[in-house]
Amino acid sequence: MATAVGRGLVAGSCALALGGSIAGGSVLVATTIQDDLCQRARAAVSVVAANVRLHCDGRNVSVVVPDTASRLPALAAVAQVPGIDEVDWMIHVRGDPAAAQRARAQVVDAPEPSWPVVVPFGGGKAGLSKAARHALVPLVRYLKANPKVAVRAVGYTDNGLDKEARSSLGMLRAVTVLRHLNDEGVAAGSVRIASRGAANPVASNKSEAGRAKNRRVEIELTKES
Repeated sequence: MATAVGRGLVAGSCALALGGSIAGGSVLVATTIQDDLCQRARAAVSVVAANVRLHCDGRNVSVVVPDTASRLPALAAVAQVPGIDEVDWMIHVRGDPAAAQRARAQVVDAPEPSWPVVVPFGGGKAGLSKAARHALVPLVRYLKANPKVAVRAVGYTDNGLDKEARSSLGMLRAVTVLRHLNDEGVAAGSVRIASRGAANPVASNKSEAGRAKNRRVEIELTKES
């Protein structure tokens, strides 16, 4: 399962880890967390997702969301619980191994792209535009030709939303990129995602041109395999 650490979640040392399967199976959220925050997570997830199974043992909470449509709202609900801040989201996508193998076999070789690969997004949007898909073409070719290479996709936003919404939107953008790479035949498990919201801006948010540059997903090499 993927692991992520959130900074300053609540008083004391706490970590939030997310692992999941979007293309099949159940989403699992595991977190070291205080009892009150666990109960708030239970209440928040139950509002947006039906048939949720949630278990708390005092230090851990696990959430299993059986239906596909509720998975992303359930993950976003966890991010918006008061007391959770600076959350790193990491999700594994399980694709069809045979289909991925066939797609990779179509690529003999491909040049390594310049890192990070930057994928642009529209204001308040998490869908892939034509420009975003174009930016991903060299990366798709490279990862299909080099299935052992692992990368990390980090979602960012401008400063136009509140902190919780920025965290969720950044995560949804990264999930969109992850699903696109999986659909294109990139090896399952070779891509992980994270959300940083409005952190690490590459331009000033005082202008529309600057905000447009900050609405992005950055894909970078990772040492994790």
